[in-house]
Amino acid sequence: MGRRYQMKKKKVYDDDDGRVIANMNVPGMAGYVEGGPPAGCDPENGEAPARTDANELYGKDLWRFIRSAVAAAMVVAGVIVAGMVLFTLFCTEIWFK
Repeated sequence: MGRRYQMKKKKVYDDDDGRVIANMNVPGMAGYVEGGPPAGCDPENGEAPARTDANELYGKDLWRFIRSAVAAAMVVAGVIVAGMVLFTLFCTEIWFK
């Protein structure tokens, strides 16, 4: 009978450093705690990490990225169109004769 009233011990993992990788404190979910720490904050002091602009693109790098993305999309579209043309030629010249 004494076991029922004992508190469960939290599991301790060797590789856990306390960082929040994905905040699971979502409104509407079971166990939601309003005003919980935001995602990516340091659990020790509760502050968010400093924002860096290292991942933002500017100027020539931005246009190079856009140009590369459009070129990749054009290659994919070209392969699809070429496949449709070849299939149509196959159907009209070989299959339906």
